[in-house]
Amino acid sequence: MKKLFFRGIVLLSAVVAFVACEKVEPTAITDDVVGSGTIQGFVTYTPGSGQVRAANKPVFVDLDMTCFDATFTGVKRYSTTTDASGKFSLTVPCPVGKSATGLLTVAFDETYTQSSTNYLGHYEATDTFSVIDGGSYLHAFENLSPKYKLKQ
Repeated sequence: MKKLFFRGIVLLSAVVAFVACEKVEPTAITDDVVGSGTIQGFVTYTPGSGQVRAANKPVFVDLDMTCFDATFTGVKRYSTTTDASGKFSLTVPCPVGKSATGLLTVAFDETYTQSSTNYLGHYEATDTFSVIDGGSYLHAFENLSPKYKLKQ
């Protein structure tokens, strides 16, 4: 009877210990360690000839999660869209009193005409950034040329 009681206590303790364990996800960052920084800028490109403001184009920020904790891995993606004048602004989390780092990317396809021929151009550019808590990072993606173009 004592063995059965002891086994029951051991089993119950194991169940309680297992249920009490909680896996911490790398993206579970608490508010007391999170500040914010702003990444802003503008995008222009040259379809054929002449500079054009890149209106309504996607902008991505891949935030390096190791800036929050060395045990975190990977990146977390944030995105926004340029306004009618090609400007963008995005607020991202930063460790309080420290910097966040990552990769800023703009990528889009656009159809244009050059010398009476229609093309589909793919525009893409990246920049690494570091933004401190409470600060801002400014970048201009100016006069992007097509990485490649397809005749249509």
